[in-house]
Order: sequence, then C-alpha cells, then structure tokens
Amino acid sequence: MIANQQENSAGQKRNFNEEQTYLNEQNVEIDVEGGGEVLQNAVIFETGKTNRGNLCLWHEGYCFTRNRGTNVINFRCEQRKCPASCKISMENWKESSKFIEGILGNSGHNHSPNYSKKLAKERRKEILQKIEQTPKKKASLLLADIKSNVSDDVSVEMGSDQALGHLIYRHRRRLFGNVDTANNLLDIEFPDFLINYKGQNILFYDSRFYRQGEEDVVLLFSHPSLFNLLETNNLWLINSSNSIPSKWSHNFTISSEINEKVISLNAIKNLIKQPKSFLKIISDFDFISFKAASQVFPYAQFYGSLFHFGQNLLRKWRLLGMQNLYSDQIIGKISKVSACIIEDKNLINQNILTLPLIPQQHVRRAFYLIVQNSPNELNSFLEYFAKNYIGLTLTQKQCGIKQFLKINSPGEPPDWELPIFCQPKYSIKFWNVYERIHSSIIRTNNSVEISNSVGKNSIHRPPLSEFLTTFIKDIEKQLQIIQAPINPPQKKKNKKRRLFIIQEEQILETLQQANYEEDGHLFDIITLLGLQIQGYISGLRDDEKGESEDDIEEEEEE
Repeated sequence: MIANQQENSAGQKRNFNEEQTYLNEQNVEIDVEGGGEVLQNAVIFETGKTNRGNLCLWHEGYCFTRNRGTNVINFRCEQRKCPASCKISMENWKESSKFIEGILGNSGHNHSPNYSKKLAKERRKEILQKIEQTPKKKASLLLADIKSNVSDDVSVEMGSDQALGHLIYRHRRRLFGNVDTANNLLDIEFPDFLINYKGQNILFYDSRFYRQGEEDVVLLFSHPSLFNLLETNNLWLINSSNSIPSKWSHNFTISSEINEKVISLNAIKNLIKQPKSFLKIISDFDFISFKAASQVFPYAQFYGSLFHFGQNLLRKWRLLGMQNLYSDQIIGKISKVSACIIEDKNLINQNILTLPLIPQQHVRRAFYLIVQNSPNELNSFLEYFAKNYIGLTLTQKQCGIKQFLKINSPGEPPDWELPIFCQPKYSIKFWNVYERIHSSIIRTNNSVEISNSVGKNSIHRPPLSEFLTTFIKDIEKQLQIIQAPINPPQKKKNKKRRLFIIQEEQILETLQQANYEEDGHLFDIITLLGLQIQGYISGLRDDEKGESEDDIEEEEEE
C-alpha cells in the first residue's frame, strides 16, 4: 500500500512538472479583477468534477472548489479550515477543457496533499458512466469491476460499498426518473431515452392520456416501421409472457408473419378504431390474453395454438397425478383402447390430441367415442376436457363425473347429440385446426416466444426501466429481420429434431380419404392420426424436459 501511494505521488509530480514546462513556454498572462494587473506566476490546474457535478481544480494533490466572482472565478481548498485559494480567468474557461491556467493565492495549505482522492473521484465518475451504459447491471458487479484495478488507498477514498450503493441508486433514480420507484402507476414519467429509438417514439399508446384517473394503466410499445407492417397484415400472433415488469399484471406480445419470418410488433394503436372482419389472431391458451384481445377486436377470428393445446392437456394430466396410475405392464394394454394422454416414463397416448385435426362437426362424437373406450380412472381428466374444450350437457352439469361412468341404454340418444347446456371456456372452433391445415395457415403462435426474450434472459419481475432497455434492443433485432433476404441460406438442422415434425402429407392423405359416417371408422381415423402426430407428441414431452419451444415449432412448420 505504501509503494502504491509513492507511485501515485511520483506520477502526480511528473504531471505537474510537465504542466509547468508547458506554461513557461506559453508565457501566460492573466488579468485579475479590479485593475488589469498582469501576473507572471501562473500555474496549470487539472479540471475535475465534484460529487454534485460542479467544477473543481486539482494541483499537486490538492483540490479546490469553486466560489463565484464577476470577471475572475475564485476557488478555495476543499478543506474549509485551510486558507489556500486560487483564481482562474473566465475568458480561459471552457467546459471541455482538461487543463486550465490560473494563479495560486498567497496563503499555503495547512495539511498534506492527498493524491489518492483525485483517482477516487475519477473512479466514482466512472461508476456513473457505467450506469448509463449498462443500466441493468447489478450494483455489486459494477463495483467489483471498478475496484478490481485500484489501490487500497483509492478504494478507501472512494467510500464503503454501502455508500457507493446509495450513489448508484441516486444516479439511477436521476437517470430513470420515477419509472421504477413510483408507488402509483399514474405518476410515472418516462425519460426520453427510455421511449425513443433513433429519434422515433416507441410509446404508441398511454391510457393515462385517454382515461385520466383510471388506475388500470395500459401502455403499448412499438416502432413505427414495425407497426406499419402489422397494420397491413391480416394474420396476427399474440402471446402472453411470464416476464412481467414489477407492479404490472400482464405483458402481451403481438407479432405477424412477413415473408415467412415472424416480426414482433407489440402495438395495437389505431387499429381498434376500424374493425377488421378479416383479421385472424392466433393466441395461446392463456384465458386472460384471449379475453382481452377478443374485447379489443370483437370482429376478429380467433384461433388457438396447436402446440399450446397439447401443452395445456399434458400439464393438466400431471396436475391430476395421472402419470402414476399405470405401471409398465399394463400401459401397453391400456394404450390400445385408451384415448387420452397417458404418460408413464415418458410414454404418451396421443388419441385426444388428434381432435383438432378432424372436422369440427365430428369432434364431439369423436370425444365421446374416446370416453367410451377409456378406463374409469381417467374420468376426472375427461370431465376437465369436456368442461373446458367441448361443453357440458345439462345432465353432465348436474351429475358431474358420475355422468362419465354411465353407459347409454338402448334407444337413449348419445351424449354428442344432446344440446350443450354449459359452453366451454375454449370453443371447438377456437382450437380446431382442420381448416387451417387445408388453407396453409400457420397453426401455432410459438414463434412469438422468440420475442419474449425481451424478458427471458432477465429476472421474472424486472424493473420497468430494465424491461424497456431490453425491449429497445429487441426492436433493433426485429428491424434487422425485416431487412434480411426473403430466402436466406438454410442452416443445417439437427436431425434429431426432425422427429418432432408432424407428418403433414400423411395427415392430409388420411383426412382426404376419411369416412366419418360410422363410429368405428371415426375411431380408426383418430387412432391412425395419433400415430402420424407422434413427432408432435415427442416435441411436447421433450419441451417439458427443457427443450426450446421455438426450435420445436420451427421444425413442425417445415
């Protein structure tokens, strides 16, 4: 530590000697306030900033802070009990000057110089600059980077980690305003750099200006170039993200497919004024996002994501504990007659997942054929599926799970012919993809989750400032996608993931040759389709292990 202090002192003295040599060559003259007197004993001061950002001067390890005058700027030693002072001329002062010429006062310092303090102030200034460059970096990591190459004396002069943490907090608050600290969302004020990207305002809609005083604040962000693409496209993909800024309840991403590339848009502005009856929206099975979008766009046609349909059923199957019902010995027997999702050691029976592939008018009959060929232990799961995806008859609503144990007597109409008394949460039209298969409309919104990387790599509930900072970076990525070639060179894909591809040609051939008149024929069709979507089932299972949904769906859409 003593060696470091001696090196710092020697370095400061060398700098001072160089400054004096430069001053003697220039033969500087400075006018002093009050009489035009010329002084020859001028020195060079190095400029700096105080903790409050004001000008300060450094000379031989001493720091001078500013006292204002008229024609001359007066400075005094920062140690208020020290009589030392100095002066510089207003004419010589420039904001960008690293060195400035001036004169020392007659009184000397009554304390020793502190060469480490100047370096400490420079490091504190560097901390503030790092905050502006990487606003979301943790304070502890930021301090570790700054203090890694400083001596012990400088580290002590910088202050404790707690004091520096308060410094970082105060500067972030000045930088971001009250974006992260406002207790009431109505009081948030956005600084320009958080809502501007290359001169373009990305805050398209702020409900506080249109619904003043209402606490359910809605903010819509997008770039004008991306928004124009959304406005001209009639197929949207909407998805809800788990990365929700703190103090906010939901985060939705809206995207559209442009030249076979999915572009994240995150904007709705102006489109709510002109209803689009031809608008098609593909959503996941998050009921809140589905309900919100259907209220804003009542004339749009909504479709469910095929991939998330399977994910929802698999998740419910596990919540009900069904994977523990069957052993390896009987799983093979059940798989021949069962028509629900059964998993034991990663085995899944796929029959019920084929219901979205057949025509809508045959879905109810196919479902009850599945019920008739399933063991009684699965009735709780079948009741869940009927309640949320098929609809319940009056008897089923009254009797509940007991109705699924009942066998229809001769002459009694089958359940699929009875009227629906309780409508499902998701209608058959919403999750059925039969028409989309024949019209080549994409069947899933999984690709939207690429844009959910806005929060995927950060914490689950990031501050709003961090969320917007990452979102601005995502805008740049989306603009690059638009400018990329329509048909870029294809990368060599992993052969293993080709197992996740739905065999579309075989499915289309099966559907074209299908005969739905007889119940036996219909059950054979869904059994055959179940074999042809085995890759889709594998993708669901692999995703539960952590496989990226984006990669799986990219292969499915080939």
